[in-house]
Amino acid sequence: MFSATIISLALTLTQPAALKAESYSEARQIALEERLPLVVFVGEAQRKIRGTVEVSVKAGAFDDYPNKCIIVSYPTGEWRATLAAGATDAEIDRATKGEQPARTAFFAGPGGSGNPAVSGDDALDEVNAARARRGLRPYLRDEGLTQAARDCAAFRADRRIQGHTASDFNFLPAGANAASAGCAAWEPSWGWGSCCTYDSYTYAGAAWVMGGDGRRYMSLFVR
Repeated sequence: MFSATIISLALTLTQPAALKAESYSEARQIALEERLPLVVFVGEAQRKIRGTVEVSVKAGAFDDYPNKCIIVSYPTGEWRATLAAGATDAEIDRATKGEQPARTAFFAGPGGSGNPAVSGDDALDEVNAARARRGLRPYLRDEGLTQAARDCAAFRADRRIQGHTASDFNFLPAGANAASAGCAAWEPSWGWGSCCTYDSYTYAGAAWVMGGDGRRYMSLFVR
């Protein structure tokens, strides 16, 4: 009996302490210190995902994420993926490792099919509508940036890449240049969403393509 108690105590002492955070800033700090991926449950209760730091925040806590979703980032705070609310633990785990789902043949080739149900070759009106709701001036359409957004969105939808590609700027046509690029892969009911939507650039190009998983793969290039 005494021996069993000693063994139990030893095992308890060697177990790593649970990493709990009460706020996003605290969770991010823990992730940085422990070099662990950060999983943010937006608008839903957090779950324990092995090998990560988790935290739950209210829907709308982040400007670019007004609805329920799950955000995965690297320890440095670098964004990795935005998953739909209710994503499984396995899906979250794959996102923390940088793994992507198998490729789909739903969409093949840039430019879309011309069917507005599966592609939005020029989504700048949607971007500017979102900006107008915040009292921001509209972006001016740039043909080169629009082409880059169209091709990048198609590439990501084809491969179900919810985040950035290895280099989004590789999609810029000759003679075009961009200062930044944003992206997201959301359920259609969520509307438009991507980084750079509310920034202070002047020119932009935007597009989206529907993926085989039912998400809109959105790309936005700005300068």
